[in-house]
Amino acid sequence: MPIPVSASFVLIAFSDSWRADQLGQLVASLRPRLRILKVHDGYAALAACKRELPRLLIVDGELDGPDGRAVLRELRRRAPRQQLACILISERMDRASVRAAIPLGLAAYLGKPCDLEGLSRRLDRLLPPSVGRATQAPTDTLAAFLERMRQSNPGAPLLESVQV
Repeated sequence: MPIPVSASFVLIAFSDSWRADQLGQLVASLRPRLRILKVHDGYAALAACKRELPRLLIVDGELDGPDGRAVLRELRRRAPRQQLACILISERMDRASVRAAIPLGLAAYLGKPCDLEGLSRRLDRLLPPSVGRATQAPTDTLAAFLERMRQSNPGAPLLESVQV
């Protein structure tokens, strides 16, 4: 039995919380009413997709646990006939890595750090138009992200000098 695909759900699987938040803001700026789920390892990404396939998956190539490629291979194995738009963002831009990703049926294979303006144009084409549009791009800085995290995590040592 196929896993249901939700037209109003984007999954961002990125081990770097700041980048995941930045990508979430980018998606929200394009489609404000779109539901966004952020996970930080491959196991959580697979668990989320087991419950419901997203309309779009943005996955880190160097994700903790099963990496982005392993997550995509598993999803394609589980539901090979279902449409799932995927964007893989990876540090590995060598020819062998890019060629190995071709069978995964990606909508895009992007290098780190990715160009947010270019990614925004790709997302605008991939996301469903009926969910609503906005024009303001995310302007969050690392300092603003850390301040938001500090507010929701009392006592956490979230200093701007910490880059992890």
